[in-house]
Amino acid sequence: MAFPRGISSVLLLPPALAAQEPFPLEPITVTAHRIPVPLEETATSIEVVTEEQIRQKQAISVLDLLRDLPGVDLVQTGGPGKLTSIFLRGTNSNHVLVLIDGVEVNDPSAPAGGFDFAHLTVDNIERIEILKGPQSTLYGSEAIGGVIQIFTKRGVGKPKFYLSGEGGKFATFRLGGGVSGSTETLSYSFSGGYWHTDGFSAAKGDRPGNGEDDGYQNVVVSGRLGWRPLQRFGLDLSVRYHHGETEIDDCGGPFCDDPDHEQLTDQLAVQGTVRFEPLSLWESRLRLGYSLTDRKIRDPQDGKSPFDFGDQRFRYRGEKFKVDWQNHLPLLDGEQNRFALLFGLTEEIEQSEDKERKERANSFGLYGESRLKLFGRSVTTAGARFDHHGRIDDDSVTWRVTQAVLFPETGTKLRATFGTAFRAPSLFQLFGPHFGNPDLDPERSFGFDAGIDQNLGPFLFQTSYFKNRLRDLIDFTPRGYRNVERAVASGVEASVVWTPLEAFRIRASYTFTDTEEKTTGRSLLRRPRHKGRIDLDYRLERFTLHLDLHLVGARDDLFFDNATFQSRRVKLDPYLLVNLALRYRLNGIVELFGRIENLTDRDYQEVFGFGTSPVAGFAGMRLSF
Repeated sequence: MAFPRGISSVLLLPPALAAQEPFPLEPITVTAHRIPVPLEETATSIEVVTEEQIRQKQAISVLDLLRDLPGVDLVQTGGPGKLTSIFLRGTNSNHVLVLIDGVEVNDPSAPAGGFDFAHLTVDNIERIEILKGPQSTLYGSEAIGGVIQIFTKRGVGKPKFYLSGEGGKFATFRLGGGVSGSTETLSYSFSGGYWHTDGFSAAKGDRPGNGEDDGYQNVVVSGRLGWRPLQRFGLDLSVRYHHGETEIDDCGGPFCDDPDHEQLTDQLAVQGTVRFEPLSLWESRLRLGYSLTDRKIRDPQDGKSPFDFGDQRFRYRGEKFKVDWQNHLPLLDGEQNRFALLFGLTEEIEQSEDKERKERANSFGLYGESRLKLFGRSVTTAGARFDHHGRIDDDSVTWRVTQAVLFPETGTKLRATFGTAFRAPSLFQLFGPHFGNPDLDPERSFGFDAGIDQNLGPFLFQTSYFKNRLRDLIDFTPRGYRNVERAVASGVEASVVWTPLEAFRIRASYTFTDTEEKTTGRSLLRRPRHKGRIDLDYRLERFTLHLDLHLVGARDDLFFDNATFQSRRVKLDPYLLVNLALRYRLNGIVELFGRIENLTDRDYQEVFGFGTSPVAGFAGMRLSF
């Protein structure tokens, strides 16, 4: 029996059907080791979302794909365009480093320095890799919970064009188009999209007066160019820009409509990479990255909201500039035995600006990792990193060790990882007005996980146990920000993929997550202890069906009383969502598609007091030529 290629989120086949590939495979990962590595040789827990999965689900936003995955919890304060937070294996939302084509896009102007997924659409995306567990050794700050990397498409082959359009509930319509292709030395991929919806009220709809819809508009432009004039030299350039206009309800709490409160958000990620091989055993890459998040918030004084605080206008601008020089030395590159070194250095400038102040910080990092494969069965990696932050006295040293043991005869892989991570305080936490604390230390963690992957013909079983201990967590106190919190997040992830027929696949997954604030003994907010999912994919000639059931267990949240300005814990009810998507290809050019979200019209909440979508249907057409 061949060793299984792929991981829990990849559409998999038993070996007998692999050659036919009705469901595509994703045999390598880049994010786990910063170079392409076969998934079967990777000990790290990682999920991969492929382009075909995006089309199967008919997702519009990246957040719609991430919320389905084991160990990933995602909540949104209302409908499209509203603030979105993500938790990897129970860690905080600002403990996730987000990359687009290698460019860090976390927002330095956000109070905690996290990334808002609300505006990130799937246009021109080839795949998404979600790396779970402490990852600072290769990625530096903010990777305490893991790394999410979005890869845009590379053009391949003859020129290809597509146009798509769809419409549906909430007066929603979406248009998109793109072109891609390649020559002997040049590859290209460009796309653009526009998305408009009248939406629904972000304020919980069962309260009197909460009937005003909160609309949203999104424009995206994405492009990628690659040029390789010589075998050992190449250039790569990618640009991705999002503009979002969001109507929000945030009038002193989530319980009342505010018809003229809006936020305009611009997000930009640009990367340029030079790849060259000075020697046959030396591959070098120099990457320049820039990211921008610009948020404008407007709320005129007009008496239309019960909490009208006058004419409110704010602007927050966060920027990151980063240089990364990475070197890969494959010193031994045999089929059964391999040894390679990876090392590099980084220099980063982050900047935050609002109407009152402008702050800036520099950081420098050195990293390295060795990777050893022996006898085709054992794969060991060990790495370390040093980081110096120009506005913090305490330097950070992190490390990571992974081990995978392969048994091709039985289709078994045993894996384990151990490592540390850190997150530097955000510029707002360090220097924000009234509450900033320049004496803050970095947040730190130690985590490990262990798991088994087992292939049994048409079945693939996977299970993992994880634990992450966090200390020096930064929390807001009456005296401002302080390193006062400690927490532990642990749990189990399990999944099974069953492919009984060439065109039929069922996947089920379950995640148990236990979190605890050590100072209070209480669980962390908005993290369910139990989460499960079942996916069904069926393909018959020109027809494709995707059905998913998404179960989220009870979890704690906060209720904020506008009258007393006090908060207390509340329990959010569990819920089950059912979604259905269909595709039908009329010919080689025209494809029809449609989907129904929240098929059973379940009334539920992701964040206490904020509305969610009722049953909603959408349909459209795609032209490919």
